[in-house]
Amino acid sequence: MSNEKCPICGELNRGLFLKETDGWFICQKCGSSVSNYPNGLAPHKMPIYTMEQLAEKLRKERDGLAAVAG
Repeated sequence: MSNEKCPICGELNRGLFLKETDGWFICQKCGSSVSNYPNGLAPHKMPIYTMEQLAEKLRKERDGLAAVAG
């Protein structure tokens, strides 16, 4: 188990099993999904979408491609 500080909000997250998740964890305070790689890469935030947000994002991308093609 290890303790990791969230790069988004600064909360110290305790008792994490990072080997099982390849360095990914969800912050216990802000809920951000972040990774902390041991090779020195900076942790980064992983986007999480609701089904409605994902559908809207895909719809906008599709409409943008249709405007370019047509």
